Amino acid sequence: MKKIIGNLLYDTEKAEKIYSFMQKIKTSSFGGMNFYEWYSVDVYKTEKDNYFIHSYVKEKPSYKPFIEEYSEPEFEKLLKEIDPDKYIELGFNDFEDA
Repeated sequence: MKKIIGNLLYDTEKAEKIYSFMQKIKTSSFGGMNFYEWYSVDVYKTEKDNYFIHSYVKEKPSYKPFIEEYSEPEFEKLLKEIDPDKYIELGFNDFEDA
């Protein structure tokens, strides 16, 4: 999948997928109620060290996949919270042993 944001082309075929996770995303609202769906989210890193996410729902093609810019600090924060082993594996080391 490709998307141009600003003057940058984000392409899932050219970038490296570095992480995947599931995220609940609001899909609609009706009468004060919000409806959510679980999306598969892949984090990509380009050759120029830009990050982006590709989100999709495999089981429901009516939910369109999308690409959004993502920053390295956002990615670091996410990994630090949900996957410390991957955080360390990718070389983030802004911590010390207790």
